[in-house]
Amino acid sequence: MPTDTAPIQTTAAVITSGAEAIRTAREFAASIADGVIERDRSGTAPVRELAALDASGLLAITVPRKHHGAEVLATVLAEVVREIAAVDPAIAQIPQGQI
Repeated sequence: MPTDTAPIQTTAAVITSGAEAIRTAREFAASIADGVIERDRSGTAPVRELAALDASGLLAITVPRKHHGAEVLATVLAEVVREIAAVDPAIAQIPQGQI
């Protein structure tokens, strides 16, 4: 099994709108598409993909604006989950607990 030695980004982006959240979800989904079948078959923990999800800022899109979040609507969160699930349903389960 190949291993990637690229550093994991640790600073999360800040998403400020629903449109940006959806665009970011599409970009994130595209970035994890390669290797999804191998990850699923092997049962390996998607460490790099989860780090990328965290760094994307998508995990904070429901944070209230008063706390510098995007405070997106549930419909935007649903679209974000749909975009990710189209590529990797397992990873898409993570942001669903955001509301």
